[in-house]
Amino acid sequence: MRMPGAPIAPLPQVHDAESRRSDTAPSDSSESQLDAQVYAQNVRDLYAQSRFVLSSSVVIASLLVTLYWGVIPSPALLAWWLAIVWMTAARLWVAQRYRKLQPRPAEAPRWGMFFVVGSATSGVLWGSAGWLFFTDDPQDQLVISFVLAGMAAGAA
Repeated sequence: MRMPGAPIAPLPQVHDAESRRSDTAPSDSSESQLDAQVYAQNVRDLYAQSRFVLSSSVVIASLLVTLYWGVIPSPALLAWWLAIVWMTAARLWVAQRYRKLQPRPAEAPRWGMFFVVGSATSGVLWGSAGWLFFTDDPQDQLVISFVLAGMAAGAA
């Protein structure tokens, strides 16, 4: 804190922008390396948690098919369930490959994209459940709403 009437000290002069940068801030390359490492860790965390989440998807889909068997045409239920099982098996295979290969941080964007595409495709399949299972019966709508909301909460 400056006393009233005291002279203001001059700011130190920096002659070279590069020396100022190296003295006070990390370089862009070290920042980008840190960002890449953080991103790679996020991708590792996603794949580490994927076994349980993906397996539970098949269990919940099976319960939903059992619940609606006889209410919804069986071929539609069976086709939807097989699509869920196939997508889950493919995603589990990708997760197993990720764990086996243990990719370097530089490969994380590629593996992250695999995860995003798998999640988006699964989301479309689960979203199609609303089209298949929503009927005019409010009780059916309530059941499917809770199932889909529970899946979303579990994924979060």
